[in-house]
Amino acid sequence: MGISKLEISSARTNLLKTVRSKRATLGLLFVLNAGFIFTYIINPLPEKDCNSTDFVKHNTPPPFANLPDFCNGVETANKYSMTSTKFTRARSKFLPKDRVILVRLRTYNKRNIPKLNGGDIIFAWARQMYGDGMVPGNVIDHRNGSYTGLIRVFWTGRTNVHLRLVSAVENTCLRYKALYKYGDIVFTLRQPYGLRAVYSYNNSKVFAPCNTNSFIYGSSRVCNFTTLNGGMSWYCGLPAGGQFQCKDLQSFSLGSFKRRARSVEDKIRSPGHGIFRIPMSVDVTFKSDTNSSVTCNERTPLESWTEKSPIGFFLKRLWIPTNCKTNFKHTIANYRTCLQNRTLIFLGDSTVRQYINFFIKDILGLDETIEKGLTFGPNFQTYHGHHTFTNHGITLIYRKQAMPLHFAGGEIPINNIQSFPQILDSLTNSDIPGISLVVLLNYHAHFTSYPPEKYRERLKYLVASLKRLFYSKPEAKVFFKGPSPCISDSKWWDPYISLVYKKILTEEFTDILDKVTYLNIWEISVAHNVLDVHPQGQALKSQLHQFMTFLC
Repeated sequence: MGISKLEISSARTNLLKTVRSKRATLGLLFVLNAGFIFTYIINPLPEKDCNSTDFVKHNTPPPFANLPDFCNGVETANKYSMTSTKFTRARSKFLPKDRVILVRLRTYNKRNIPKLNGGDIIFAWARQMYGDGMVPGNVIDHRNGSYTGLIRVFWTGRTNVHLRLVSAVENTCLRYKALYKYGDIVFTLRQPYGLRAVYSYNNSKVFAPCNTNSFIYGSSRVCNFTTLNGGMSWYCGLPAGGQFQCKDLQSFSLGSFKRRARSVEDKIRSPGHGIFRIPMSVDVTFKSDTNSSVTCNERTPLESWTEKSPIGFFLKRLWIPTNCKTNFKHTIANYRTCLQNRTLIFLGDSTVRQYINFFIKDILGLDETIEKGLTFGPNFQTYHGHHTFTNHGITLIYRKQAMPLHFAGGEIPINNIQSFPQILDSLTNSDIPGISLVVLLNYHAHFTSYPPEKYRERLKYLVASLKRLFYSKPEAKVFFKGPSPCISDSKWWDPYISLVYKKILTEEFTDILDKVTYLNIWEISVAHNVLDVHPQGQALKSQLHQFMTFLC
């Protein structure tokens, strides 16, 4: 199943031909380096590592015991107890001395009765009335139904203030209960769906749910596909009856589950989010300043994890950081100069793929993109595609994460699945100079329907591999792209749980916080009022500005 020496040689030859046709002036040393990366990273694991289909005799419960304290006393069975975006009251005013907008918010339920508990996630942001300025605010939950918002503004003049309920505490607690009862948040949906194993035997095909934990609701028999999944925990149910065995696994797929929640009271209430119908505007008479003397690309990575909010604002078509300074001009020419003779490794989901597609088209100037189906090998024969792009002395490589990967475009191949730790180890053992290596990765949205402790487990493996990389190549630059506050009642996403995952991330990265730069996408999304997992337009541009400001 591995790639032969002839195939590797052919791939290197094709790459060299591509490079020469794209940019004939590239130096020989750089070409050889790019060819080496292609060979080393795309080469799969040995055959012996791709043969784990162990039968799990006992379907164990999920590694998740207690509900969060804030769920105590939260009434989840009554949709009228949820926060109303119609009846909730709020007022705002500008404080000239502090140069902030103060927002006072009192939540009311859908029966127009004041709420006595907190736990909702509420966003506040300000927008210029006569301009394109946008800035995120900070909201304090007083745990008694009242909230305080503070918004620093970096312009003067009439300014609109906006509030949005993005996560209702009742739905958050229902999702936590689903983790305890079913091991998967998707059972709070009207029609549970998720990743499934596809088994094939004697022209018969059946499906069974999968999970990062060996507890598979509704399955008495479970297969362990962890080794097949690049060493990252991955289990799938095995259909009852005894006809199918673990070795009959053909592929994975995204689709509906036959099993549903035991009770309709386990389902989330919709809508669980929405904009508050409270028009507010203030006159900003004094603007805040960005008073940092540290250049963004020279500050320590640790500061990116601990910086104060707001971390930046959007004004005059630019995302401007508030806790560091920069004179970097965001032009394609400057981007190419900054990235010259560098190799950028993009590891992550479709939001990271948005980044590399921008780099391929705009910075490299190639008429190509990596669409979601192209992340796999030719004809969907292998899990990973062979994606290396070179031009202007810049090399780009993209690899997606191992399962779980919620891909809606067809069946997911099981051959040659490599995990991020394995890919990072291949970089560690490569002869790519650390000074020319840039890694951008993320780990988030595809994990948040599963028990948080399994996410913590993945991060432990990731941190160990990053430590090996830094030991071998201390000059390598590594960036971790944080989560976006995805909002949808038809998905498993919950901004509160995303914040829990961010906390887990920080805890597990403790030993390497001074080596990995954190990209705070969350506040950019708040400022731009982004609801979807895939930002577009100025919101995506702001994310790219942030990354390039820290790198260049």
